[in-house]
Parts: sequence; structure tokens; C-alpha cells
Amino acid sequence: MSKLKILFIHHAGCLGGAPKSMSYIIKNLDRERFKPILVNIEDGLVNDFFKTLPVEFKKVKGIKPFHGSSVVEKSTRLFFRNYFFLFASVFNAY
Repeated sequence: MSKLKILFIHHAGCLGGAPKSMSYIIKNLDRERFKPILVNIEDGLVNDFFKTLPVEFKKVKGIKPFHGSSVVEKSTRLFFRNYFFLFASVFNAY
């Protein structure tokens, strides 16, 4: 039976609550059923932490975070930044 792949994507270089929470999920996955893959799109200290996890880790260049949630202030400049980097990000993610 082939394992199901689970893709985790992180968007920052700093070590905070999100990567720590994700590490608990990764560490507790059933390895008989799942193969976790972790991608980060930024350089930083968090990548050293990710490399200690039982996961296939990849650092992918050329992907930019797409901001638009209620956490980040929206502006015309942000809209054009998202639009400008969208196609390159999709291509590099593929």
C-alpha cells in the first residue's frame, strides 16, 4: 500500500508558534499511512528547526506569500504586489 503524501507549507523564516504547532502534527503522524513533506519559502532560523523533524524538507525559491487576510492591511500597492508575483509563485510551486 502506498503512503499518502501530506504537503505542509510554511511562509516565514522566523521561529514562532505556527512552525512549533506544525512540528507536533508532523511528529505524531502515522508513518505507516502518511509521508509528510514540508516546504518553506523563506530563509531563516526556522529552517534549521525544520531539518530536525522527521519530514522530507524542501526550501523552494521564487514563491512569495500572498497577503490578503484580515491580518495584513490591504492596499492598492499590496494588490499589485500580489498580482505581480502570483504567476511566478504558481510556476515555482509547481
